[in-house]
This record gives sequence, C-alpha cells and structure tokens, in this order.
Amino acid sequence: MKNSFNWGFALSFVGKLVYALASFVQIPLFSHLLGRESVGLVGFFSSLQVVIMLLEAGMSSALIRQIAFYKGSFRKGYTRGVRYLDSLLISNLIAASLLGMLIALILYGLSPLLASQWLTSSQLPVSDLSGAIALMGAFIGLNFPVFLLQAALQGHERHLALNALYIVYSLVRVFGVAFYIWLSDGGIVDLFLGFLIVQLAYLALLLWGYFLRPQPFFGFRPGTAYLQRSLAFSVKVLALSASSAVILQYDKLYLSAALPLAEFSDYAVASALAGGAYIFSSALQAVLFPRFSMLMAQGDRREISRIFVFSVWGGALLVTGLASWSAFHVAIPLRMILPDDLAAPVGGLLPVLFLGSLLQSIQCIPFAMLLASGRLRFVSVMNWVAVPLLLLAVPLLYGWQGVPGVAWVWLVYNLCTLVLLYRYVLSSDLIIWRCRIQGAVCLLLYALCCLLFSGLFSLYDPAALGEVRALLMAALPLSLMGGMAVLMTVFVHKKGYLQ
Repeated sequence: MKNSFNWGFALSFVGKLVYALASFVQIPLFSHLLGRESVGLVGFFSSLQVVIMLLEAGMSSALIRQIAFYKGSFRKGYTRGVRYLDSLLISNLIAASLLGMLIALILYGLSPLLASQWLTSSQLPVSDLSGAIALMGAFIGLNFPVFLLQAALQGHERHLALNALYIVYSLVRVFGVAFYIWLSDGGIVDLFLGFLIVQLAYLALLLWGYFLRPQPFFGFRPGTAYLQRSLAFSVKVLALSASSAVILQYDKLYLSAALPLAEFSDYAVASALAGGAYIFSSALQAVLFPRFSMLMAQGDRREISRIFVFSVWGGALLVTGLASWSAFHVAIPLRMILPDDLAAPVGGLLPVLFLGSLLQSIQCIPFAMLLASGRLRFVSVMNWVAVPLLLLAVPLLYGWQGVPGVAWVWLVYNLCTLVLLYRYVLSSDLIIWRCRIQGAVCLLLYALCCLLFSGLFSLYDPAALGEVRALLMAALPLSLMGGMAVLMTVFVHKKGYLQ
C-alpha cells in the first residue's frame, strides 16, 4: 500500500507539473501571437472556469468517496462490483452532462452582456469577445463530465492511465492550439475554438481510458438511486464550494471589471504564475482523498496518521524553500521570459501572490482528511465568515493601495486559514499525533538555511553576468535547497521519526 501511494503521488505530480509548465509557457506564447489583451481574456476565462467548476466539486468528490468505500463490493462478487461501479459512474455522467449543457446555454445567452458591459477592451471588438465567451461556456460545460471521469480514475487509483492522458492533453492544449493559430493566422475566437476541440478529444480519450480495462464489460443499469446515495455528501461539498468560489476568484473577477483588459493582464499573469504552487497540492490531493477514504472505512488510524505527518513534512519543506527563493530571485526569470511591458508589473505582484498560494497549497492535506471523513462543518463556517470580510477588504485595499493591496488580502487570508485549519485537525480525534522533536529541529534548521542561501545570493547583482548566467545564479540556491530537502527527508525517514 505504501508503494502504491508513493507511485500514485509521483505520477500525479508529473502530470500536474507538465500542466503547470504548459500553462506557464502559454502566457508569453499567446501574448506574442495575439497581444497583451488576449492574456487578460485568458485570465478572465480561468477565473470564470474555476468559479463555475467549484460548484461541481460535490459530484466528483462524492464519486471518489463512493468508489473508495464500495470497492469492497468486489469481495462480495466480482461481476456485481464492476456493474455497480459502472452504473454509479454512468448515472453521474448523465446528470453532469445535463448540468454542463445548462451552464453552456446560460453563458451563451450572457455572452453579449459580458462582452459589452463587464469587459473593457481597446483592441478586441465586442463581437469577438462575445464569440469567445460563448466558446468558453461550451468548454466549461464539457468540464463537468471530464471532471467526473477524472474523479472515477482517481477513485480506482488508476493514476498511470489518468496522468498519461492528462500530459498529452496539457501539451496539445497549449502547443497544438498555438500552432493552429500561427498556421491559420487566427484570432482570439480561434484560440477558444481550439481549446474546445482539444477538450472534446480529451473527453473521448477519458471514456476510452476508463472502459478499456482487463476485466470484461458486465453492463450497467443507470438510475436515480445512485445519485440519491451521494446527494447528502454532495450538498455538503456544494455549500463549501460556493463559498470557496467567492474566496478564490473574487479578487480576479473584481479587477476584471474595474480595470481594462490590458491592465488586468498584469494581475492575471501574476495569479497564473502563482498557481504553480498548486502543483504539489493538486497532485497530493488526487492521491490523499481516495486513500484517506479507504483507510477511514477500514478504521486504520495509524496509517492515516503516518501519511498525514509525512505529507505535512513534505509540504513544510516545499513552502519554506520556495517562499524564501521567490522573495529574492523570482524577478530574474521573469525578465528573461515575459515581454518587457509585463515583466515589471508582474514581478511586483508575484512574490506576494505566490506566498499566499503556497500557504493555501499545504491546506490540501488536512482538507483531504476532513473531506474523507465528511467533517466539513468547520471549513464551511470558516469560509462563510471569511466571505463578507473579503467582499469588504478587496475594494477597500484596492482603493487604498491599488492592485498590490488586493494581493496582500490574498496572502493574509491564507495565513489565517492555514493556522485555523491545522489547529482544528491536530486537536481532533482523526489522527494519532505524537510530537517529533528531532523532526522539528531539522525543519527549523532547513528554514534557517533557506533564508541564509537566498539572502547570500541576493547580495550579488546578476545583471552584469548576462541573461543565461543570471538565470543559473537564480536557480542555484533553489537547487541547493531542494537537495537539502531530499537529504533531510531521507534522514528522517530512515531514522523512523515519521513512522
């Protein structure tokens, strides 16, 4: 079980890493192909997608949880178990597809209003903006069955098949669409049309990947009973997702209406780059949630505690190293990769947004445990208390400090929720928690070394060294800190501090 968990995390991490790198490359790529405003429109599309798809989290989370809990039905009868899980998936797919069609129709109807009243563009005509938003709606509608199929593969812990398809999808979504635009000399509408075609192909591949399996096909009987069994859990997650949608994307949606697309692109690019912090959390969440669900069904608190502590250890190493590095060195690669009109404003926002995203990324560990146990009341209350505070704080800080003030709202919010969430989990009966003095001392030494490395390297001005040498100097402290993290993790694991 330990080996399957480690391999699952490694495969999931590789898939998320390729997706993040492709998303990072698309920023300068589409900026050169279509102009600065196109980057702002892609940022608006990402925010709109996250807001709507968070409302679907109840369905996919419930599906993963049910698959994890009911995999024991294979012991009662192999044929019966396969038929049950297939019927469960098909029933959810039908409901998700209908919901996706409804969302696509709503966005199609609202596209002229959003293009003329919400977004402000000096280069893109309203007709192009309206057509792009209509295609966004179709893409987001397809996301509902896509997310459910991904959830089904996660629940079965078929990480190799899922991430192989995910890597191909990530690369084609950026480089394939960019090549199509370059070849056809297309515009912003062609960009989202390419996204939609790739999404359709990915949906077909997921269906093929799920049902192409060694066991025979025993048929299925979809029905509303499968949906009713997960309805209570879905409603809990849906209420939580509604508040999360406001918290995660309110700053971007507010600025997309308050700023022209050209200026909003600065914040959108900085937020997209800061989203690289979620590589660790999204990969870990994909393996933690189904594994915690199965272990809680078995009542194995010792294994739950071991996985939790080791995941927290890795998350703390990640945040400490990357946060100290980004504070001093992130401007160097930005100047080399982004256009000049984007590099300077993005460099001023990215360290704050990146640190906030790092703090949020390691919240996935306690959240996966609470999600698997069904104890979501504390997180829901915490979110709904934060919503009115953020609704007030974002306009106030924007009026006082401008766009950087909005970035600081994001950082302070994640710092507070991190402390509250970990305090709640560690004081609960979900895990067997023992203090590891040696591990705490190692972590403290690592944090001090990270600050020392980054501080020493920041004393030298790399501008005179040329672009390539400057980039290597920026990467050197990160490499040293990464090597230390690996050595310390091996040391702690061998000593048995986290066993």
